This record gives sequence, structure tokens and C-alpha cells, in this order.
Amino acid sequence: MTWLLFLGIVFAVDVKEKVKKKFTVTGVVQNSAGKGIKKVKLTIINEKGKEIEDGKSKGDGEFKFKKIRAGSYTLRGEHKKEGSGEVKFTLKTTDVDLTLKISTGEIVDAPSQAGSEIGMTEEPVMLPQQRPKPAKPKLKFEDLFFEYES
Repeated sequence: MTWLLFLGIVFAVDVKEKVKKKFTVTGVVQNSAGKGIKKVKLTIINEKGKEIEDGKSKGDGEFKFKKIRAGSYTLRGEHKKEGSGEVKFTLKTTDVDLTLKISTGEIVDAPSQAGSEIGMTEEPVMLPQQRPKPAKPKLKFEDLFFEYES
């Protein structure tokens, strides 16, 4: 019995879970309506601003980047007609599935003014004009419905 214990200690193998070092980034590129966009130029940029990987989205907007090391990145997408967009993500322990929204309008972040009051102006809500409904035609009866000639 002591020999078995001794052999177990001598030949003990340090079993560690294999740590994954490279990951896969998958996802889809969509326009503001939620439809997939093809031929979007995609670029993965690291925290230092260096371009790591580039590619294009497929016909239904899907993309896939393989063997990306752990870290924080930004995925940028540019399309000639639809516009551009970006999404930030971090790879630590698992693969990532992203949705990149592309829009033509630029969103400008205004700096917040802490401690100041923001005055809201009350403007009337503008509704679209509605067409007046035409009156339903009514039958008009004269005093005599039929005229008789004799």
C-alpha cells in the first residue's frame, strides 16, 4: 500500500487546463434597418492604434477573424454607400460574437457640463398633416322622386 502511495507521488502529473491564447472573432455587419451589409471593409485595431487584422464582410454581412490574441480591440467598418461604424470588445477567455451597426450619420458626443443646469425648451410636438376625409356622398331626394308626364 505504501508503494502505491509512493508511486502515485513520484509519477504525479501536473494536469492543468490548457489556456487558450488565440481567439476567433465572428459577427455580422448591419445597417440602421438591421439588414446585413456585404463588402464592408473591416479592420481590427489594438489599444495602441495598430492595425491587427483586416477583411471584408460576406454577402449577408457576416465576418470571421481567426487567431486573434487576448486583449482589448476596436472593430471598424467602412462602406462606400452605407457609412461607417465601430464597436469595442475585449478577448479574455472565450471567442466573441459581435454586431456592428453601420450608419451614415455622425454621432458627436458633447462634453457633459457637471454642476450646470440644462434648460429644456418646450416645443410643440409636430405631427404630420392628415388629409381631410372626403364627405360621404348622400342621396338627395327632391319633393318628387319621379316626374310623370301625361
